[in-house]
Amino acid sequence: MEEEEQKQESWHAKLDSEDLKSNESLAKFKNVESLAGSYLEMEKSFNKRVAVPGEEASEEVKERFYNRLGRPSDKKYVVDERKKEDEEIIRGFEEVFYNSGLSKKQGEAVLKKMYEQEEKHRTEYEAELKKIGEDNRKSLKESYGKDFDSNIRKAESALKKYGNKDLENLLKEAQYNPIIVDFLVKVGKSEAAPLITSKNSQDIPLERESALKEIIKLESDDSFMLNYRNKNRAGHKEANERMRTLMEAIHGS
Repeated sequence: MEEEEQKQESWHAKLDSEDLKSNESLAKFKNVESLAGSYLEMEKSFNKRVAVPGEEASEEVKERFYNRLGRPSDKKYVVDERKKEDEEIIRGFEEVFYNSGLSKKQGEAVLKKMYEQEEKHRTEYEAELKKIGEDNRKSLKESYGKDFDSNIRKAESALKKYGNKDLENLLKEAQYNPIIVDFLVKVGKSEAAPLITSKNSQDIPLERESALKEIIKLESDDSFMLNYRNKNRAGHKEANERMRTLMEAIHGS
């Protein structure tokens, strides 16, 4: 037994350097083969490591670094939520991700988070619109009383008779905005007052048509409506003023 232990320790005792002979780390290896095997494993480990380029590193060095981290060579970052209509915008993000050196995993995580946030805002916005529509209808019912249903029919009739396809769903798209509904009810009650837009009549005030079309456009603009409805947002004052001006153009007719 003692003879076997001496053989295990004897391989580095033959080394010329006294420091190596007494080195405790070398004493851990039973023989030269185990030392060699350990060295090869260490070399593999070092080869897998990626050195972070310094500030003065060449573009070529940086490119190799990003590629080794997993940057996709085809510049494609794919998520299940990706839609065909988003391609132009997504390609712009892909260019930024690629040039910034993001790995495929990192870029796709960012895209996924963006889609999650978009879905969250869309859901919140739709819920807010639904509530606004319900509140507006409640306000109109209180204002019109028993004439609510008949007045809504008058407004819808006015749209159908004088409006074009762009305006046929105006009431719902405008969430039954009381100012717009009141205006349409007045038009519905008076055949002598042609509405905003018509294919044949030349007597329609262009400013009314433009104002209504602009309101429809703004009502479908999520960014504008968030500014309009949220007093704490930086763009609220401008959005509110814009909507007020458009409403006056309609209501003042």
